Amino acid sequence: MLRNQQAQTPLQVTTATFLGDTDSDGLPDAWEQNVFGNLSHDGNTDSDGDGLSNLAKYIAGTNPNSAASHFRLDISQTAISFTTVKAEGAGYEGCSRHYGLETCPDLVAGKWSAVPGYEDIVGTNQVVTYTISTASPQQFYRARVRLQQP
Repeated sequence: MLRNQQAQTPLQVTTATFLGDTDSDGLPDAWEQNVFGNLSHDGNTDSDGDGLSNLAKYIAGTNPNSAASHFRLDISQTAISFTTVKAEGAGYEGCSRHYGLETCPDLVAGKWSAVPGYEDIVGTNQVVTYTISTASPQQFYRARVRLQQP
């Protein structure tokens, strides 16, 4: 079964405007200073070469200086789990990070739908586990991460 195979799809990011982005590079200055020590990086750059932009790493709450730091789903035959990250620290003032789990029976058709009860999970550094029904047909799963600004 394909349920236990993990697909690595880069996090899709839409353009956002942040308060405190004096250099207009798509990243909050406070976060940029905290993780890079300067304001010379931008949201479109992939500083660690892992295929995800600095903006995607900011939204996901992962380290843009480490290719090993990334959001992932752990998928087995019976469950899907992931760890949420609370939006806190420099550049996240007043923000909250939200997660959603989606499913699709056919990747070609691409009709993704929210998994009931897993549409809007606020990240508080908790592990979220979804038990896969053994009675359901083959499904594909993905997660969405968004950052809600004040």
